[in-house]
Amino acid sequence: MSAHEYDEAWMRAAFEKWMSDDGEWMDAIQRNDKGEYVIAAASSAWHTWQAAWIAARTPGETARS
Repeated sequence: MSAHEYDEAWMRAAFEKWMSDDGEWMDAIQRNDKGEYVIAAASSAWHTWQAAWIAARTPGETARS
């Protein structure tokens, strides 16, 4: 797996565990039939999570690269 590849299923599972407070608030991670989060805060957090996840796993690159 290259530095730019990632396992989205594993990343989403980690995000949903965090966003739902370890499963306590499942409504927080409700998705529509397209797989998009219904709550705007969850959607925004998901996009931020993806960017941070990828950046943290891309050695040698910075925001200025």
